[in-house]
Amino acid sequence: MNPIIGDPVTQRAVEFLKDRYTGQTCSIVGKGPSLMYIKAEHIKPGPVIALNEAIVYIQKMDLPNDIYSMQKDLGTIEPLESIWLILQSPYSDKHFPNHPKRLIIETSEIGMLVTEMSIRMVIKLAKIMGCSKINLISCDSLTNGDLRTIGENGGVTDECGSLYDYVRPLVIKDLKDIAHEFIQPTIFPGNMMEIQTMKEAI
Repeated sequence: MNPIIGDPVTQRAVEFLKDRYTGQTCSIVGKGPSLMYIKAEHIKPGPVIALNEAIVYIQKMDLPNDIYSMQKDLGTIEPLESIWLILQSPYSDKHFPNHPKRLIIETSEIGMLVTEMSIRMVIKLAKIMGCSKINLISCDSLTNGDLRTIGENGGVTDECGSLYDYVRPLVIKDLKDIAHEFIQPTIFPGNMMEIQTMKEAI
């Protein structure tokens, strides 16, 4: 893969990821309140994409998977050096210029607006990767309508939560052509996962 001209450590995300994980399951980890109960057993083999603050919880697990950290909102977090950092241009592409594993995604390349929600962008990326299934973990606003989010320090907030309300039907449409499951970690003994199926998304 060719790096971006003038930047030897940054690759173009679409080119780099295309068909890289053909036939595998992509785990997309959101930042709903159930994230505080996530365990390694919730993550299946295959690539992992953590959204914004979710990377704080994922990178503690020492998973064998290839891990990607999508950072595009305010208060971006730099992941560990071993983790691929996905940044949006224009939006967050100037963040963490010295991170050794940077991927830049331009929304025009995937047919989306600059203002599009991260969840829709990474679903598109999972398809570009060639994945045959997507597991959406701790995407609580899509499973039980809980619009709260969890921060890097474990605090739960409903700040900007209403912004996520409109995206659910769009995500359902995005998932029409790919196998998927919604996984919501719970506090129950043994941390058994609760798998929620959205029948209208099948």
